[in-house]
Amino acid sequence: MSRSAAGLRAVAALALVTILAAGAAEPPARVGGLTALPPANVGGRNVITNGGFDEGSGTPSGWSLGPAGAWALDPAGHTGPSLRLADADRHGQVVANAEQTVTLEPGLYNIEGRVKSADLGAGDQRSGVRICLDGRPRLNWWKCTDVVRGTTDWKAIRQAQVAVTDRGSYRLTVGAYGIPTGRAWFDDVSLSRVEGPPLDVYLLYPNFRAMLFDDRPQTVRVGVALRSEGERRAATVRLALLDEPGGAVRVQRQYPATGSFTGELDAAALPAGAYRLRAEALDHSGQIVYAYPDYRILKVAAATRKRFAVWYDERNVAYLGGKPAFVIGLYNTTGFSSSPDAYAHGDDGWGDAKIAEAPVNMLINYWLGAAPVEALTAYMDDLHSRGMYYLQTVN
Repeated sequence: MSRSAAGLRAVAALALVTILAAGAAEPPARVGGLTALPPANVGGRNVITNGGFDEGSGTPSGWSLGPAGAWALDPAGHTGPSLRLADADRHGQVVANAEQTVTLEPGLYNIEGRVKSADLGAGDQRSGVRICLDGRPRLNWWKCTDVVRGTTDWKAIRQAQVAVTDRGSYRLTVGAYGIPTGRAWFDDVSLSRVEGPPLDVYLLYPNFRAMLFDDRPQTVRVGVALRSEGERRAATVRLALLDEPGGAVRVQRQYPATGSFTGELDAAALPAGAYRLRAEALDHSGQIVYAYPDYRILKVAAATRKRFAVWYDERNVAYLGGKPAFVIGLYNTTGFSSSPDAYAHGDDGWGDAKIAEAPVNMLINYWLGAAPVEALTAYMDDLHSRGMYYLQTVN
């Protein structure tokens, strides 16, 4: 193993996982947390008007075309009329674009559309068509879909999760990349902000593996957010703790459907066991319009914590070896070995023994992401003998 002293970088460990000390008992077989993932990358409202090119006579309303002679509406599109680009190379060095100006808030956006092409860019391998979101001239920033060229039937093109960081004016452009020969048709163009689910629920407490220890606070807390569609359709949000299995409701509470709030359920009277935390948005008639995936909550005895080398409490204070601690960590780089002594001294004397002279209690070794279990066990044995813990990475 080799690593110079200059290779060490002191950091405060901002994230902590449960780490079993060498020789510690196995953790409980069941843990809490989300039982399923919520929908990801839910597309919001299309901020582009007339993205299907259905409105307008001669030219599509809401769009600026240039040069005008390169563009025409075509009654045959993917889902109706389409916008056709033909022989863009006949207009000199002018890059043919149809554009629409929009004002965007910071967030993630999806650029999408349908394109059909015929002999497009046959004379130039570096030409074709694409759809772009362009901040110029206000910002030197633009993001585009892949370039389409050649001859294709209608195909979807997409640039997902484009990060807009500055509020302001942007141009959504459909058109040429380079000066292509041939023809292209555009339809179903959209620019939509990526949103989470209409009802979003985050478990605030219990915050360690969703384990509700019977000697700690007994109020289950969740952060609830209703996005635009959720606020529009929901009148109340119902929170409940249900038996698992069986589904009998043990605790229930309703809140007005405001934009965001913290919901609470009192679990003090519940015996030890597994429960489902369920959150549902209800309309004015009491019908469920949205439901978030259940969280599993485990109410357990305080003695369960003795099985963990590391845990953290309701204040997010870390406990190492059963004692509250302020985590001070180092990034380290070494090779790996099955011998604890190899980690203790290192090839150049800068091993764990030297590191332990500083008040360090956590190490991340980002060269050991693929090390075998035997090597990691030897590493953790040596670290644990010096009062240090190991946070595994996937590098």
